[in-house]
Amino acid sequence: MKWVPFRFDITKTEIAIDTDIICISEPKSWEDYFNSDACILVAAERYEKVLVNTCGDFHAHPLVKNKKPFNCGIVGQKAGHDYSEKFFDITRHVKYGQTHDSLFITEQGAINVWVRSLGLEGVGFQCLDFQKNAWMRDFIYFMEKGVSVETIHAVAWHKKIAKALGPILERKVQDTEYDNKSFLSDILKEASNFDPVAYHLLARQIGTEQMNIEYLIAPK
Repeated sequence: MKWVPFRFDITKTEIAIDTDIICISEPKSWEDYFNSDACILVAAERYEKVLVNTCGDFHAHPLVKNKKPFNCGIVGQKAGHDYSEKFFDITRHVKYGQTHDSLFITEQGAINVWVRSLGLEGVGFQCLDFQKNAWMRDFIYFMEKGVSVETIHAVAWHKKIAKALGPILERKVQDTEYDNKSFLSDILKEASNFDPVAYHLLARQIGTEQMNIEYLIAPK
């Protein structure tokens, strides 16, 4: 389970990272966290306000309602800090078997409540830059505009795209001479063999003036 144990070694700074997050360049924005006073590290969500599709059963919780949501794909705690008990206390409010759509969204809601409640106690957090830590559906858009993307999050069914692009992504990770222009060109060339939906998700990012917002689960 992702959160058990919540900490391995409290004497060290630890970061829990989902297996669908691909680090394609040096994560310099993470170094800002290491050098800051923030105790908690979280990833950004791509939506402006908490909805049921970002926090599940916790979407109406007063600590997160109308707030900017966080993504729980990356969660860190500094050395000497362990707030696991508070997190597990929050999860006790989950009504198993009645959760909205899927449990992992409610799990993310629990992380959002956890971060916000710790903030009320004076525990600072840092949220990673979404442009540098982008989703599969956005990273080309940001790279084309000159952003130094550090990680790509292949959420939901986008994992199959990441798997299909495996050799190209691995080369980007391992080959420091592999420039962004060639990287993006190779991705689009390979994507031309994908089904229309998967191809569109990548190709539509090129040349667009504004990032498109799409929902994995329709908001209610």
